[in-house]
Amino acid sequence: MLGCYGKNNKKLALNKEAILKSSRGEFSVKDVSKENSDLIVIYGQENSEELIDLIMKNEPEHRTAICLLIQATMNTFNNLTVKDTFLKLQKVNLPLYKELKKVGVLKAVGIKNKWKFW
Repeated sequence: MLGCYGKNNKKLALNKEAILKSSRGEFSVKDVSKENSDLIVIYGQENSEELIDLIMKNEPEHRTAICLLIQATMNTFNNLTVKDTFLKLQKVNLPLYKELKKVGVLKAVGIKNKWKFW
């Protein structure tokens, strides 16, 4: 587990040691027996479709935090998946995409504005 988000207390928790190991290709195994409806967990082996599903199946009030969790845990070693996820999110949920743009998450993953006005 690279990190998790608790919906009840609205807090992110990062597993720094696991994030470092993931950069070497060492991932923890997904444990579905301990799945908790309150806890959103990122293991690091998810693809963009799974991440979009994870974001969209949760209530709108938690979606921005889940995106922050994805960016914080996976962007270092798997930037292409994170970038692809957020680009797909633009088509699925434009208001959330704009929120991520406003807080600087898109810039952090390498998504730049196409238009620049002076």
